[in-house]
Amino acid sequence: MKKSIIISIFIILLTAIPSSALRCNCGLVSIGDPTFLVLKKCGEPIYKELIRHGIKEPKTNTLVYEIGGRYYYLTFKDGKLFEIESFMKR
Repeated sequence: MKKSIIISIFIILLTAIPSSALRCNCGLVSIGDPTFLVLKKCGEPIYKELIRHGIKEPKTNTLVYEIGGRYYYLTFKDGKLFEIESFMKR
């Protein structure tokens, strides 16, 4: 009994995806991945937004994906994945 619980916990830990990652159609994307790699793995988003603050501020780009009944907002700063937020689809 104790051995099966330990094995179950171990399997759960191995298959868990950290909150700083997202599983797309063709793979896993993580914080720090470049924009081109995310587009390659996740395909075209349903929405894109580019924000330029100032000369010294980093360029911010947001891509929105709909995966499994949720919306995922992927924010990029200077071409690198900075943040992943998810929201339930209404």
